[in-house]
Amino acid sequence: EMLWLIRKYFGHQQPSAIVRTEQPDEPVQTEERRVVLKKPVTAEKWLAGYRMPGPSDPDYWALQVANLVLFGGPSSRVYRKLITEMEVAAEVEGWPSPFRDASLFELMVSMKAGKAAAVAEPIVEAEIARVAEAGVTAGELERAKNRVELSSVTAISTMTGKGYLIGDAETTHGDYKKGLSYLEKIRGVTADDVRRAVKRVFRKENRTVIVAKPLDVA
Repeated sequence: EMLWLIRKYFGHQQPSAIVRTEQPDEPVQTEERRVVLKKPVTAEKWLAGYRMPGPSDPDYWALQVANLVLFGGPSSRVYRKLITEMEVAAEVEGWPSPFRDASLFELMVSMKAGKAAAVAEPIVEAEIARVAEAGVTAGELERAKNRVELSSVTAISTMTGKGYLIGDAETTHGDYKKGLSYLEKIRGVTADDVRRAVKRVFRKENRTVIVAKPLDVA
């Protein structure tokens, strides 16, 4: 019955060609941009956006792995340092943008009440610098890849997940079939790839920083 209804109401429609537009390259950022804002928040927040390449660049895939090693939950380096060991932050997150074009790798650290964002910033920078210089361990690389694989397999276990994979691949990569190659690209990432990508993207002159402070904090 469902297929009959689909054919009845949509069967007469002809497919349309998707017009793809090429976005011009943005001017190269040559210095850090920084702003401090007073907001209705209960504790300070440190946010940073680093310019990163799109999925046509090999470093895009290495950055997915780097995100998990540095910011991906309780076992990640920055989480362990700021939340588990120092107990100065309540939340640590990283988001490599999932867009077709070059975009931002976004970071956020939510501090505990009374703790300054200035405490977290040098710790984040130091952990990033460690990866940029020494890379990641074989164990970290394997765990990150396993997490990506598990989340990907889980996501496509439903019809909604399969539909999202096809739609995302078509709009982001220009071909729905490329959604099936996502895991292959992640599996192919090496420790050297991660080190190179982190060193390339996580530079002070390549970022914009926002510090949000509670309204009653000087």
